[in-house]
Amino acid sequence: MLSRLAVAGGLVGLGGCEVRRHPSYTFKYTLTIKETTGLRQGSSVVKVNSSTSYGLGSGSHVTRKGDAAWVELSDGRLVVALMEGRGAPDYRPGWREGTDYLFMHLYGIEWNPTDAAYEKWSYQELARQRGTRRLAAEQMPILIVYDDQTDPDAYRFVDVANPAATLGGAVKSIAIDIAITDEPVRSGLKKKLPWLKDKSIYRVQTGRGGMPLSVGRHQLISD
Repeated sequence: MLSRLAVAGGLVGLGGCEVRRHPSYTFKYTLTIKETTGLRQGSSVVKVNSSTSYGLGSGSHVTRKGDAAWVELSDGRLVVALMEGRGAPDYRPGWREGTDYLFMHLYGIEWNPTDAAYEKWSYQELARQRGTRRLAAEQMPILIVYDDQTDPDAYRFVDVANPAATLGGAVKSIAIDIAITDEPVRSGLKKKLPWLKDKSIYRVQTGRGGMPLSVGRHQLISD
């Protein structure tokens, strides 16, 4: 996460290496697409474990368990909200900077990485939160659409600010809500994209406008 890397970089000169393993949390994110025929909705539950290293070799490590959220449109195309973000402007919290930092911001939890006890409390407090929060467009993960669910390469990026440009005039709007939860992790994307069973899948597409250079299996499913 960019925010943590900046902090960690500033502590390198203190010597030594400290690894902090943070309390885990589970979140549910729900993708809602408004079509002329009505609302279409899908959600996923993901468990997050993270740690931060301070000192020599500083950085963050995040592991997730779960699938990306998806919605099948009325015409059969599949829209997927990846477990990856573009990065919010002006260093504001966004999905790319890490869901830890973004969710703490959304729930009004202060985060102080220079104080280990306070940082631990922040994660514990995050795991206790309930209630739904809606993401602004710049906070959303990257969205793609599969025109052919049997072809790993048959995807295009979706502009959340103008979804009709990619998805057609029948799609009016896209929204994503998140909620911290104690629900069990949900899987199911493999049923819609059966080629995900092949763990060697990693497809490449030229990135444009802040989009990633590739969409990998790890951005769709963490198993």
